[in-house]
Amino acid sequence: MTRTVRPPRVLVTGHPNTVIHNQLVYIRLADRGWDVSIVVPNRWADDYTPDGYTPQCLEGFTGRFGRARIVKPGDIQKHTYVSPLTRWIREPHRPDVIFLEHEAFSVSALQWGQLAWRHGIPWGVQGDENLDRPLPWPAKVIRALTIPRLDFIAARSPGGADQLRDWGATAPADVVPHTIPEWDQPPRRDGGAGGKVFTIGFAGRLIEQKGIRDLISAVARLDFPFRFLVAGNGPLRDHLATADLGQGTLELVPPNQRPDDLPRWYAEMDVLVLPSRTQPTWAEQFGKVLAEALLCGTPVIGSSSGAIPWVIELTGGGRVFPEGDDIALAGILAEYHADPALRARLAETGRANVVEHLLPRAAAEKLDHLMRDAIARGPSARLTSRRPPPSRRGATASAS
Repeated sequence: MTRTVRPPRVLVTGHPNTVIHNQLVYIRLADRGWDVSIVVPNRWADDYTPDGYTPQCLEGFTGRFGRARIVKPGDIQKHTYVSPLTRWIREPHRPDVIFLEHEAFSVSALQWGQLAWRHGIPWGVQGDENLDRPLPWPAKVIRALTIPRLDFIAARSPGGADQLRDWGATAPADVVPHTIPEWDQPPRRDGGAGGKVFTIGFAGRLIEQKGIRDLISAVARLDFPFRFLVAGNGPLRDHLATADLGQGTLELVPPNQRPDDLPRWYAEMDVLVLPSRTQPTWAEQFGKVLAEALLCGTPVIGSSSGAIPWVIELTGGGRVFPEGDDIALAGILAEYHADPALRARLAETGRANVVEHLLPRAAAEKLDHLMRDAIARGPSARLTSRRPPPSRRGATASAS
């Protein structure tokens, strides 16, 4: 008699999946043979919806989707689950592995990690943090409890993996990039000499750490007419509207655009600039707009903050300037303006590498390997003697 082997089960938890398009990677993971369950906070808030919202399930996701009650919605590190978590790991849905889209020093990572560890389920966290910033003592205690028990790490950049290693993590790790859309390349018109006016673009939050003041200083140095197209919102929007742009004209995209509205704006740009500035407690952790712009056929320029140089080197779709150096940034913009062929080469190379390395199916493949290996090894083998054994009823066979 042939035995039926069920697909491996993963339980995914974390606030990133309150943003609906971030769930796309789990549809791609299901395409690879996984039975996926997603648990999100029952309520969340962010810069765009400060009054809060109820997270929804992405159309096309056919796994188990649930919401669990929390306190402190919108507080990434301190939000705490107050509804019973064991219900999500009971039979018949007991997972073979748990992936926490939380940092290792967050309250939620401690809650879910301790649950996984007590019940003998392999588990891992994401590694977005790429700066050894000061942490309050409760976060340091949580980090000391979680890091030795990790079975795998899904770092969001090489810097994220390095930071966890510096904090003492020894679990297997790989770079599993953040989810980006799967847009088709929109139709576009190139600018510069002989075409439409050269368009310099920015997309993202209009806040100090995104370096918008440096970008304003750089474009004001340019000695040719240009259009400055900005898709974003934030406290610096009013400052931008009154800034001296030299020979440039400003176009502000209406705020609160839907994600699927962005390709048309990226396609209007001849270059997208991400001039982020490292802060005492933050460095750019990915720069999703770089990948999105390249996917739409737009070359990029980024500062040297955090993960930006890694994204640009991986994709080959742009140039890096020293953060805060508006003169260097102006020089690269002038180079792009003068050389449409350069822009075309960068855009073509960048889009191809985004498709190969950064689309959700690429992230799903890496996460697939990490989690199958964790299941095969068994939960936290380094700490087996310190963990109570799982009940016979809860034990499951490895599915690899």
